[in-house]
This record gives sequence, structure tokens and C-alpha cells, in this order.
Amino acid sequence: MKKNITMNLFGTLYAIDEDAYELLNTYLNNMKRYFSHKEGGEEIADDIEHRMAELLNDLRTTGVAAINIDHVKGIVERIGNPEEMEGFEKQETPSDEEAPKGHRGFEWFRKNFGIESRKKLFRNPDDKIIGGVLSGIAYYFNIDAIWMRLLAILVFFFSYGSPVIAYLILWLVMPVACTPEDRLMMKGIPVNMENIHDEILGEARCQTEKPVVQRHSIMNLFFKAVVISCLCVMFLPFIAILLLLFFVFSLVIVGLINHSENMLIGFLGSDFEWIGWVAQEQNMFMFLATAISVTLLLILTICLFVRAIRHILGHASPLTVSQRTVYLVSWILLLIASGAFLVCGIAQYAAHSRKIQEEVITSQDSIVRSKDSLYLAQRGWHIAKSRNCRFYVHSGNYYTGERDKRYIAGQGAKGFVYEVEKVAKVAPGKYRLKAMARTDGNGCQIFLSDGKERYAAKVPVCYNSGGNLWENAVSRVKEEGEAVDSVWKQIAGAHYGRGYGWNEVVIEPVLVKGSSVRYGITNDCPDEAWTGTWFTATEFVLEKIK
Repeated sequence: MKKNITMNLFGTLYAIDEDAYELLNTYLNNMKRYFSHKEGGEEIADDIEHRMAELLNDLRTTGVAAINIDHVKGIVERIGNPEEMEGFEKQETPSDEEAPKGHRGFEWFRKNFGIESRKKLFRNPDDKIIGGVLSGIAYYFNIDAIWMRLLAILVFFFSYGSPVIAYLILWLVMPVACTPEDRLMMKGIPVNMENIHDEILGEARCQTEKPVVQRHSIMNLFFKAVVISCLCVMFLPFIAILLLLFFVFSLVIVGLINHSENMLIGFLGSDFEWIGWVAQEQNMFMFLATAISVTLLLILTICLFVRAIRHILGHASPLTVSQRTVYLVSWILLLIASGAFLVCGIAQYAAHSRKIQEEVITSQDSIVRSKDSLYLAQRGWHIAKSRNCRFYVHSGNYYTGERDKRYIAGQGAKGFVYEVEKVAKVAPGKYRLKAMARTDGNGCQIFLSDGKERYAAKVPVCYNSGGNLWENAVSRVKEEGEAVDSVWKQIAGAHYGRGYGWNEVVIEPVLVKGSSVRYGITNDCPDEAWTGTWFTATEFVLEKIK
């Protein structure tokens, strides 16, 4: 049973069913739009409408009570030759044989690859999997839409899904071929009265006749399955991440409302100690903003995913351009907002954690430095300078490979300064100072001073391997073989035979006139800036020479 409506045409009322009225109204509107650009076009369009009214009256006189779509199609076919109504003869297009030889190849290329000026790029609503973008592009280049879709699938998988953004942009900016004129321009067919007439009748025929099995129906099912699979691969992991964040945020909010954040941390584990940081008033706004934006993004993503699946399966009507724009812009803004709030929150918590960790390290280092200071004092060493130094003594990389042997060591980041010295009573004369040392930067020196003059020798930069002490040991082992002293064997084999970077540093001769000297190691040198992060030293020997 069809719904009938009453139509007024030139003062006469006609009973007409809904489908027939849609076809008749579409045909008349397209004719008026087509002839509106031509001289005398309004008179031609009125003549067509008058002729249509005459034919409807003829139907009424034959006893037709209600006009159906078959009647309207018959009337459209009886209107006559459109070119004769328009008042000019149809212009014949020369065939390839009649065209000049020099232009036949270009005409063939233009015909087959869609570069005619009359051809325009539209989305094809009659052959679409998602939005008809690929079908419209296929029409533009005169190729089968199947090949375009197969190419799109290959590009999608080999480029890890990046063309999806290009597809969404094209879906947003490409117009839909809604009117007969749009469909003719999409196919590259001249827009004239006859072609519009045929296009309207063809569309009406498709609407009223029983649908036939399309040539590519199986392929279309395959493409729909592939597209749905790709959407699941892209959306479901993202939705799962958002759901996990939503679940965690919900737990935290419930814990904060019940003032049970400490119990929640104990339940979830030490990895969730950030909940205590969130509970602080100054951090609450950032957390709530993140939670709200993630929740809205989750809801919108699920809605878009479900609607996309329903649209592909044919259970949802297509979105308008304004609706697509609103959805896409809203999703992008929510994604940016969620990401920005999340990154800012993580950065603030990371800064808070670093501060706490630095305080813990400083407290621990203070205890370590106290023990190290006592160790050095018991051996006659005095810490002359110390700034940003984590410890004063270390073990593990002794030059002979002994793991438990302790030695002078300093380490620190920016602004690190460490100077340790010892005072020795001496008789006037010439002296030599020897020490084992290593470092990872310039600006480290062994020094000796008698109160008037300062003598210094630079510690070579060898980092944590090699060093002249190790090279000397390797050479002696090669020369002396098994007869070499065991200490040299230990030095040559230290650090899996690579050495630890220790160097023998010597200052000589030093003429001492007073009764005491002080010597040691420093990275606060007057003649060279410090560029490293650590240095170590041991085995200081001050001896008198002839």
C-alpha cells in the first residue's frame, strides 16, 4: 500500500502516489535548473511543464484515478526530443576516423583517463563501501572501482594505515553526486537536456525495478569485510586504551571521594603512588580535566566506530557535510585536549618524582659522605673543596682488578667540584710525587704545593678502559712471559683484559725549601675548565730524589 498525495499543477488537482511525485518533482526541478542558464530558458521550462499538465489531463480522461510512477515515466518519455524543444540541433562529435591524425591519440587519452574539462570529481553515492570516495576517483580516471579499492587496501597495509587521514579529508571535501547533473559530470557525459532526461529515467527505473545481483556483489562483500576489519584493527586497541584509562580514573575518583587513596595505593601497588600526588589540591584540576576529556573522547570514539560499522552494513543513513565536519573536528579537539592534559600531568608528576628522588639521594649521599669523610680522615686526607659531589670514596674498579679495594673518588653532575689533599712533613730538597688516577673529562690534575709554588700534572682522559698503567702491564707480560710479577698480570687482566683507564701521573722534580708540602687531586683547576663527571685516584707516593 502506497501513500497518495494531492498535487496542484496550473490550478488543477491531481492524485499522485509519493514515488511518482518525487520523480516528477525531480524532473521538473532539473529541467528548470538546466534551462535557467540559457536565453529564453524560463519559457522552455514552462512549455515543458504545460506539456506535462496536458499529458496528465489525458490520463485523467482515460479514467486514471491516481497517477503512479509508471505513468510519470511514460509522460517523461513522451515529452519529445529535448534538442528540438531547446531550439537547436545536437552537435555531432567527430569520430576518431574524422578527427585530424595529430589529435586522435590525445582524444583517446583524454577519453580514457578522464581529463576532459567537463569531468568533475564527486563521491559516488550509488557505489560506495564507506563514502564513495574511491568509486568517484575511479569514475574520474575511467577505471573499475574494484581496482581502485584493491590498490587502496595494498597502500593501507604497506603504509601502516596512514592513508586513512587522506581518505577522511577527501570524504570531507569531495561533494556528493546528488543531482543528475552531478552524476553526468562525474561520468564525463555532456550535461544537456537529453542526457538529463535519460539519467532521471534511469534512476527511476533503478528505484522501481527489483534489484538484480550486481556483477561485483561478492567483491563488495569482501571489501566491506576488509574495511570493517581495518576499522577494528585501528579503533579497538585505541578504545581499549581509553577504557583502561577510564577504569583507572574512575577508581581514583571513587577513592578520593571516600578519602581512601592510601588504601587504594596499597591495593593497586607501589606503581600507583601517583594517586597520593593527585589527592593534593593543586593537582586536582589537571586530573579532573584529563579524566573528563578522556571520557568524552571514549564516548565519541565508540559512537563513531559503531556508526561507521552500521553505515558500511547499510543500517545507517550517511552523514551530511556539516555533521561529518562537526564529528571530525570534535574528535580531533578532544584527542588533542586529552593528550595535552595527559602529557602535562605526567610531566608534572615526573618533576615531582624527580624532586622526591633527589631529596632521597641527597639524604643517602649525606650519610655516605659522612662515612667517606671519616675513612679519609683516618688516613690523613682532608677534603678541601666539595660541591654537588655524591661520594668521596669508591671501590670496584681498582687498577689491579681487586673489587673490594677502596680509593679516592668523586662523582657529580653540573657544578661538581671535589678537591682532597694531604699534608706531609719533609726536609728541604728535591721531591717526586707519583699517583694512580683516571677520569672521564678534562680539567683534572694531581697537584703538589709547598705554600709558595704550585706544581701540577694533568690526568689523561681514558674513561673506563686502557690507560698507560695497563699498557705498561700488557707490554711487560708479553716481554717477560710467565716470569713477570703477579701484580703486572693482575693489572693486564683487569676488566676482562681491557684495563680500567688508570694512568700513572708523575710530578718531578719539585724543589722544596720549607718543612712541609700538601698534595692531592682536584677538578677545580685554575688553568683548565672541568668537562667530565667523575675522577678517581690512589697510591699517592711522595719520595725524595737526588
